[in-house]
Amino acid sequence: MARGGGARGWRAGVARGGAAACRTWLPARVASDGGNDRKRSTEEARVELLARIFGPAARFSAGGSEQEVPPTAALRASRAPQGSVLGPSPLRAAPGAAPWPTSPHMPAPDPAVFGDAADPAASRDAGVLVGIGDDAAVLAPVAAPLVWTVDASVEGTHFRREWLSFEDIGYRATMAAASDLAAMGAAPLGLLSALVLPDDIGDDALSALARGQREAAEHLGTVVIGGNLARGRELSITTTALGHAPTPFLRSGARPGDTLWLSGPVGLAAAGLRFLMASAGAAGAAGAAGAGVGGTAGAAGAGGGGTAGAAGAAGECIAAWRRPRARVAEGLALRGVATAVADVSDGLARDVRHIAEASGVCAVIDAELLGAAEGMGTLRDAARVLSVQPLDLALFGGEDYALLIAARPGSVVPDAARIGHFEELAAERSSVLLKSAAGSRAPLRADGFDHFRE
Repeated sequence: MARGGGARGWRAGVARGGAAACRTWLPARVASDGGNDRKRSTEEARVELLARIFGPAARFSAGGSEQEVPPTAALRASRAPQGSVLGPSPLRAAPGAAPWPTSPHMPAPDPAVFGDAADPAASRDAGVLVGIGDDAAVLAPVAAPLVWTVDASVEGTHFRREWLSFEDIGYRATMAAASDLAAMGAAPLGLLSALVLPDDIGDDALSALARGQREAAEHLGTVVIGGNLARGRELSITTTALGHAPTPFLRSGARPGDTLWLSGPVGLAAAGLRFLMASAGAAGAAGAAGAGVGGTAGAAGAGGGGTAGAAGAAGECIAAWRRPRARVAEGLALRGVATAVADVSDGLARDVRHIAEASGVCAVIDAELLGAAEGMGTLRDAARVLSVQPLDLALFGGEDYALLIAARPGSVVPDAARIGHFEELAAERSSVLLKSAAGSRAPLRADGFDHFRE
């Protein structure tokens, strides 16, 4: 069982999972990270490596006063970085909560792990009392309901190493998990990460992966507060995201007459994955990873285009797949506006169906409105190169992490485009309809990503 914390808490699990098959290839995309350097430290040394990258976190705010707990230089806290989506954490202890004790019964973390090597800038004001360095992380109590979610990113299922760097892998896995907080309208409290590492993952690769996780956490205004290390056959990153929201959004709040909105582009990540797959088939995985911006030149050519515009569209789509963004700030801005929210992880058509079925309504997607939404110009350019329909990519692609939003009639949703509405669900009718530009309406099939469907 994964545990929060660090020097003792961030340690390998007991299951060893056998030796991984030795890979003989060296992906060009990974080479810059020193990925397969084969240098592996002991478990304890790797814990120290992660502690140095993520840094300790121990800022506690109570009733407007802030204390360092425990009062050591190793546990100094700092505010969220400039450019993060949230800025300094607004968290305060629950009313009446006593300040955290500073008694000798809570010793400072081992200086061999933290000391001067720990980067204070990596510690963020996330309401964390004890971060990496103990058997479990400790968070300050909050008055709002807690929101917890977990997401796994598994090699061979969610990514292939030759298609992205180790920093991309860590960044992507972190954002995918945090997107569920965005959909619930929750502000992040902290992140936990359980890593399963094959034998060919060296220290440089682990460092790069952790840097990607830290970068994503910084963009979200939060911090990685602990996790677990284990050995296994394939690389796996399981991220637990903790947050809080006064009134979390649910999928079940949409009502007939509500409008349907989309915040963020859809289809670009699916197009990016197709470009990478096309490049791998045409020139081999290593060539795809090393060409242009992660293989964009080869990708554009593989689809029959190859113009500068096509290469630009390919690069933007590949970047959307490699570096998605959890729309936490947009989710927080929906308070008082949205009646139901879901993030687009499995495809727009599939995820809007989740809202419709949970709410007992029918969702009507307007194809003309969707065609004018954010990113659709780039998607049309990419679709021409890939010889697919842009609407299919927009409706059935996944991993965009845009937000689908139900809002009351007459509402204006910030940073979003209206793409349809909700109406009464008639007997024996699909819960999702697609309205064409000509005005005709037809049931929309429930395609999209499903882990357990052939």
